[in-house]
This record gives sequence, structure tokens and C-alpha cells, in this order.
Amino acid sequence: MLPSKFQQWNLSRMTEIITRSADARALAQRLWKFFEFQLQCRLPQIDKDKPSSFSIKIELFLQTHRPGDLVPELVIRDSPRREEALVHELLHLNLIVLGYPKFRIHAKDDGQWNLAANILNKADHPVMLPTSTIRKINFLALPDHQQRFCKALTKIWNS
Repeated sequence: MLPSKFQQWNLSRMTEIITRSADARALAQRLWKFFEFQLQCRLPQIDKDKPSSFSIKIELFLQTHRPGDLVPELVIRDSPRREEALVHELLHLNLIVLGYPKFRIHAKDDGQWNLAANILNKADHPVMLPTSTIRKINFLALPDHQQRFCKALTKIWNS
């Protein structure tokens, strides 16, 4: 099946944001193909104080086991670090492709859900940086990004 115009537009908007790394653009294209063109990227102009994120839909996937049925959605906030945030979220999604587990959260309230989601998000990070280097993405080739990323990890794991 061929991608729709909307699906092509989603890929195009991601690759237009990623200007500093051909490897990161290639990652976006690989993920878009892996998820059967269902990878969506939203660029909201509101809630700029909220972090960028990604989500997947699991129910249909549990029945079909087709990657496209996960319908991954990236929400990338408008900020000076938009490109960096997009690649960061793509690396989270890439862990699915590499076979790393994702866990469903069953929580009684928003506080429990947020706590669990934060723990799972932080657990991805030690694995993401080495995979970005292995994949020769060089994390956007931003000299200070790996330092910020590693400092953030050190804070997380030492707290």
C-alpha cells in the first residue's frame, strides 16, 4: 500500500525540522516506513511549557501485531530546541524497532500514571544514547546535546 498525502506530509514536516543531521532524517524515514506510514507528528502552538512526547495505541496492535497499528504520535512543542526534541522522541520510538519492551500503565489516578510514565521514560534514556551512536545518528551533531543528555541522566540516576 502506498502512503496517503497526509502520511507523506507528516514525514515531510519531520524531515524539514531536522536540518542538522542526515542520519536523523534517515531515522525519521526508517521509522515512518517501519510503522507503515502511520507515524504522525503534531506541532502544537499551545502548552509550550509542557514537554514534547510520544504515544502509541496498543489495543489493535495486540490483536494484529502490525507495527502500523501502534499509530505512533509525536507531539513536539514549539521551542528553540524543536529539532532536538523531535530526534529525542524518534529515538524513544526506535527502541520499539530495536526490540526493547514498552509497558502498559494501569493506574488509579493521574498522579500514579504520571509517576509510572516518568519512570518508564527515564528508563529509556540510558539505552537511547548508545543506540543513537550505534546508528551513527550522533544525536543531531549538536556538541552540547550529549553533555546535557548525560548530565540529565546522572541527575536522574543519582537522585
